[in-house]
Amino acid sequence: MSLEPRAAGVEYAGIRESLSALIRSLGPHELATPVPSCPGWSVHDVVAHLAGVAADAVNGVHPTDSLDEWTARQVAERAETATTLVLREWERSSSQFEVLLNRDSAMLPARVIDLATHDDDIRGAIGHPRVMSPVHTVLPALMLRRWTDGIDRAGLEPVLVVTPNGDRWGGDADARVVARMSPTFLYRAAMGRRSRSQIDQAFESGPPTQAIVDLLCVFPPSASDLVH
Repeated sequence: MSLEPRAAGVEYAGIRESLSALIRSLGPHELATPVPSCPGWSVHDVVAHLAGVAADAVNGVHPTDSLDEWTARQVAERAETATTLVLREWERSSSQFEVLLNRDSAMLPARVIDLATHDDDIRGAIGHPRVMSPVHTVLPALMLRRWTDGIDRAGLEPVLVVTPNGDRWGGDADARVVARMSPTFLYRAAMGRRSRSQIDQAFESGPPTQAIVDLLCVFPPSASDLVH
C-alpha cells in the first residue's frame, strides 16, 4: 500500500483528531500515566511534544543539533498548561501545519511517522487498542524496504525476514541470516521501541551484527524490553 504525497496532511489530521478525541476522554490519572516507550514522559508530555512539533513547524523553529534538547523544550514549555489547552494549541497550529505537510514531496514525511509512532505509544501506555490508520498500515512495509535497501547498499550479508508463522515477508529468499518478525515488531523496533535483546531474539540465525541493527533502527533500541 502507498500514500499519495499530497495526502500526508490529510493522514496527519486523521490520526491527530482520533488521538485528540481519546485524550479528551482521559482523566488526570491517565494523563499522568508514564509512557514506557518515551522514558520520563507522561501521556500529557507526549501530547505537549506533538503540539510543540506543529507549533515549531509553522513558526519556522527547527530542531537544534540536539534532538533531545528540542523535544525537552517543547515539553517543558507546556508542563504547567492544562492538557485541554495543549490540544487546542495543537489544533490551531495544525490547521497550517497540515497544509505544509500536503506540500511535502516525501511520500510519508517524518512528522507524520512521528505522530503515528506516538499515537501507538500513548495507546499502549493506557491500555487502549491500536487504531490502524492508513499510515499505520503502510509503515511496516516502508521500514522493511528502508532496512533491506540499506543492507544492500552497504554490501552486508542479506537478511530474510519472515512473519511469525513462517511466511516470507521481505529480503533475500536465499539469505542465511533470518529474522522472524511481525510487521508491527519491525516498525516498532525501527522506531526505537524494542530493546537490543528483543531484536537479537528475533534472529533465528543468531544475534545480528551491529551494522545490521544500525540499519534497522531509525532511533537506538530501547534500554528496556517493551511490548507496545
